[in-house]
Amino acid sequence: MPASFAFRACGPLARQLLRVTTFVAALLAAFPAPARATLAGLRGNLPPSLSLSVKGASTPAIAPATLTLEAVASDPDGTVAKVSFSLGTGRGSFKTVTVAPYRVTITDVPAGKYQFSAQATDNAGAASTVATASIEVKVAGTPTSGNKPPVVLLQAPAQSSWIEPGASVALAATASDPDGTVARVEYFAGTVKVAEALASPWDAAWQSPLPGAWSVTAVATDNLGARTTSPAVAIFVAGPPAPVDSRTRDAARFLTQATFGMWGTEEIDALKAVGYENWIQNQVQGRGFQARSHVQYVNDRKAAGESVSEKRAYEAIWQQWLTEPGQLRARVSFALSEIFVISNVAPDLDTYAMASYMDMLNRNAFGNYRKLLEDVTLHPAMGYYLNMIGSRKADPAKGTHPNENYAREVMQLFSIGLYKLNQDGSRVLDAAGQPVPTYDESVVKALAAAFTGWNFAGNDTSQPSTFNPPKENWLEPMVPWESWHDTGPKTLFDGITLPAGQGARKDLQDALDAIFRHPNVGPFVGRQLIQRFVTSNPSPAYIARVAAAFANNGQGVRGDLLAVIRAVLLDPEARDLNRAAQPGWGKQREPVIRFANFLRAFKATSPSGRNRIHALDDADAGLNQSPLLAPSVFNFFSPNYRHPGALAAAGLVAPEFQITTETSMVGGLNFFAHLAKNGYYGSGDTRLTMDLTGLNALASDPAALVDRLNILFMNGAMTPATRNAIVAAVWRLPVPKTGDTSAITNRVKAALTMVALSPEFAIQK
Repeated sequence: MPASFAFRACGPLARQLLRVTTFVAALLAAFPAPARATLAGLRGNLPPSLSLSVKGASTPAIAPATLTLEAVASDPDGTVAKVSFSLGTGRGSFKTVTVAPYRVTITDVPAGKYQFSAQATDNAGAASTVATASIEVKVAGTPTSGNKPPVVLLQAPAQSSWIEPGASVALAATASDPDGTVARVEYFAGTVKVAEALASPWDAAWQSPLPGAWSVTAVATDNLGARTTSPAVAIFVAGPPAPVDSRTRDAARFLTQATFGMWGTEEIDALKAVGYENWIQNQVQGRGFQARSHVQYVNDRKAAGESVSEKRAYEAIWQQWLTEPGQLRARVSFALSEIFVISNVAPDLDTYAMASYMDMLNRNAFGNYRKLLEDVTLHPAMGYYLNMIGSRKADPAKGTHPNENYAREVMQLFSIGLYKLNQDGSRVLDAAGQPVPTYDESVVKALAAAFTGWNFAGNDTSQPSTFNPPKENWLEPMVPWESWHDTGPKTLFDGITLPAGQGARKDLQDALDAIFRHPNVGPFVGRQLIQRFVTSNPSPAYIARVAAAFANNGQGVRGDLLAVIRAVLLDPEARDLNRAAQPGWGKQREPVIRFANFLRAFKATSPSGRNRIHALDDADAGLNQSPLLAPSVFNFFSPNYRHPGALAAAGLVAPEFQITTETSMVGGLNFFAHLAKNGYYGSGDTRLTMDLTGLNALASDPAALVDRLNILFMNGAMTPATRNAIVAAVWRLPVPKTGDTSAITNRVKAALTMVALSPEFAIQK
């Protein structure tokens, strides 16, 4: 059994002296029995011969050392019975060995000079003369005259490495000694030893490192005790993500679904305090939550001497999105504008037509679908866009007939769709398993006839000649010229007939009533509203619950849009965090909503309180989307669009992917990179500057910075892979020093750019 003595780490000289004294005392106390007397008087017996050597595990021996004492003993006229080992001479032995090899190993020997002795006794009791051996145990790093120190270079981790939470750190170094050998390589994080390698290759691992920034070095010790420290490598060990409780996550999700982005994280706490129902009620009836007039905005700009161009209408829309507290109304009116589409893509819509149309959608956002349908039908912007304005009854002599554009689209896109639906949104099938159409071309012609005779208000409708061209009026609903209305009977879908002799207004109201009562409207419109707010692929049960709210708001009223919006946002599937984690759930955030999210998250404001956000529909330099600039009446994308590849193969629709192209992705990257780089959008007194003060304060801690962005833009659902990638990129940028604003902003800008392009921000879950 080896003798073992444990000592604490080396300290000052006084402490070292105490340790040596303790070691000596321990040896002497180990075997206190006195040495046996020599068996004198046994004539003719020759004593055994003896030699002793001592050596350390390294040369020189470095504390705490392992020493090996070895004696060579023989007896010329008998056998060696035992060899006893002692510290010094004339002291009691601390170890006796009775069989060859006569060897003792001592561990944890502190620094100091030691003399050991051994005595051999033969089988007749004769003892030899004591043999001695000396050794010095040195403190690590003690220079040895003429010894060249080793050379060491840290190979791993690499400079500016970022280590994932909970991961071990791989350590590696190259080490050599010009005039000897390398005994060991130790690894330090700061002053703390974290690992050691005793043989080449000098690989090791730092297990369970604590989070934070570390300076890592490798220290090589050669066979003579000389030490060399490698150049330091800076690394960052990330801590785990900041915990986000389920209530906070879902509150953030709700605000993402129901607004154009939270106005700072304090909105999450406010929502949790009042609850979702009360929040919705406040959005509908709260003082100051009514939308400001877009028309008034245009008039104000006109009074200030600015041109009445389409840009003023776009500005009014963005003013509502970015600055007004009535965010739910803003989101609903935008969703309705993507169902009841008008577009200035030509451009040829009047500025007041667009402004008053958005005012009309805002007024109807929480109203009844039947009123909305009539207001859309009679709005001059829609009348102009889909050619109902100025549509006349048929003239067989001239071969003319009513314009069918609005009649077709009001059914196909705004209300009932092409095929009959069950209340869960699935198609009704005939006996052959084929979908059943809701209408045919004859219905389109009949409905077109029912919509004849309408034109701008403010003209003399008693005079047929004023019908074309009339005086334009973009602010009031269209009015009928009865002389240009088709008064014949008209058969609509499902056998519904408008009798002959009815006036233009009666025919229109009866036709709209028939559309409104069609059972398709609830699931058809409800599904699209779910897609705009929550998920592209709602379950049939989700659609059915929303359709039921459309059919009856709980008080026997059909078409209550507020009840429908409540059903969409408060449905168990919409609020289920587990469902949000399932494949196929969620939707791509529309590009303009992503832009609004950024500006609102950092409370972007301008000196004038206004904006100059105009057309963003350029895929190269914009967002490939801009309000009231859809490429056609079919909106920017179809609710039934299937993106080729994995999504289509899974049977999923992905509406927003229809405007997600290689060009738009590069354009969006440039757009958001430019926004992050500048920290603002626009110029002059309408420059919208984002307040990045809170993020700048976190620039020295990349993990904390990214965790804040996780709440703002990803509802606390950032994946570890995305977090690792963003934190790693930010960490590799220069560490900000006191007063170094450039390093701060560079880190924040990099984080914002990567967040803008990350999957968890692009895809709303």
